[in-house]
Amino acid sequence: MNVGKKESQKNVNYTYIENGSKTICFMLSGTGYTYDKPLLYYATMLMIEKQFDIVQIHYSYGKELFDNELQYVAELIEADVDSVVTEVLKGANYEQIVFLGKSLGTIPLISKYIHDESYSKCKTILLTPLLKFDLFSDGVMNSSNEMLIVIGNEDSHYIAEKIVKLQERANIDMLEIANANHSLEVEPTNTFRSLKEMSEVMEVIRTFI
Repeated sequence: MNVGKKESQKNVNYTYIENGSKTICFMLSGTGYTYDKPLLYYATMLMIEKQFDIVQIHYSYGKELFDNELQYVAELIEADVDSVVTEVLKGANYEQIVFLGKSLGTIPLISKYIHDESYSKCKTILLTPLLKFDLFSDGVMNSSNEMLIVIGNEDSHYIAEKIVKLQERANIDMLEIANANHSLEVEPTNTFRSLKEMSEVMEVIRTFI
């Protein structure tokens, strides 16, 4: 396994973990929910266990970004992420691509990749997507790509009527976690149940990929 720290032409840093695999997983973190946090740490371990190549994209945005229109925010993050994806895939010979995003990291997946014909065969994992915004819930609804959505029903982005409609889509697998918040931790605080749910999330991801 070779681990390299790199930078795209757009000055976006990323970690490239190479295992010589024909499958690559692009991982997109959330705001403050970085790759050392439980969901992304164990998802990375799972991808290493599967001997996939992995790219962890390291972007950082100030709070002022989110004072802008959602479409502008989506396009900015999308451009940063795509600078890495394009660079890594240039000249590569991967047979399968997996995208995995958490919260903020689901934005470019929804705004671009699940609608881009070039990535129609990719598998996409959306951890706690920002579904309370119609721009993103509609984006998921209008894609035929194979997706896994994981969300807790105590997440502020859990909108019951939207979840029901998404569950009806044949291309979407859904894991809904009772009493889990935006970090997929059980409320009120329950350490062992949170760990149990974390294990279930990893098992569902493993089955999906």
